[in-house]
Amino acid sequence: MKIKRILLLFAGFLPSVLFAQLHDVVAASGGSMSSGGKTLSFTLGEVMVTTLTTATMSLTQGFQQPGIIVTGTDEGVPGLQVEAWPNPVRTAVHLVAAPGLFLHYKLFDMNGILVDQNALVEAETDISFEDLPPAVYLLKVYKDVLEIKTFRIVKR
Repeated sequence: MKIKRILLLFAGFLPSVLFAQLHDVVAASGGSMSSGGKTLSFTLGEVMVTTLTTATMSLTQGFQQPGIIVTGTDEGVPGLQVEAWPNPVRTAVHLVAAPGLFLHYKLFDMNGILVDQNALVEAETDISFEDLPPAVYLLKVYKDVLEIKTFRIVKR
């Protein structure tokens, strides 16, 4: 009878112990904040992070993943050069790309909101930042639907 009680007690606690481990992290601090429909969660001092890499991919395991910003890739269009300056910017970014490739750009704020978009018809294009508030923006250059380059632009 005593063994049945112990087994019943163990069987009752086992699922709660297993499910409690699903979202466990060893970290110095962290939290979550919400405002205006947006949520931010963060972890400070996470010590249990592992990165596994192969020839074709990289996987980082951890409770929080860092934001990854690609600052310069040239994929899908061999020999394509796209440049943008100045950075930081006050009035306009000068974008240079090969003409005739039917490229276009999209400018996003850090909340992912589309701020501006246009086709790159000429080899050199000025993108105005005059009416934008000081912040960090992502300038993405596309060929059709393929994102070929991303610039992190700081507006002062």
